[in-house]
Amino acid sequence: MILIIIAISFSIYYVLLLSKISHGWGQFKKVDNENKGKSMFVTILIPFRNEEENLKRNWDSVARHINTIKDEIIYINDHSSDAGCEILEELISNQKNARLIHLPEDKTGKKEALELGIETANNDWILTSDA
Repeated sequence: MILIIIAISFSIYYVLLLSKISHGWGQFKKVDNENKGKSMFVTILIPFRNEEENLKRNWDSVARHINTIKDEIIYINDHSSDAGCEILEELISNQKNARLIHLPEDKTGKKEALELGIETANNDWILTSDA
């Protein structure tokens, strides 16, 4: 008798578990077929201040991930006092999809730098990175 009660309890539990799992599958969003096959263009924002020793390595790392001419890299200078801007200007001088912008004098900090980068970006998808 106890075995029958245990078997019925496990059967009910199993049915409830399957019901919960099948209901959960319905929670996934459907794939947007309208944009299927379209390319996704990305802007990479890199704010920096006094990072001259890291910028060359950062450039080498980030530049390999730019796949199309519509992808872009934007370095945002947050009032650096070292040679970082000169290093970047040399690195990006012959790159069409990379640029260096400078924060205005009345703005400072990473938040302001990222806001300026977002306003300047040409693409909808934006990634951020530290230098």
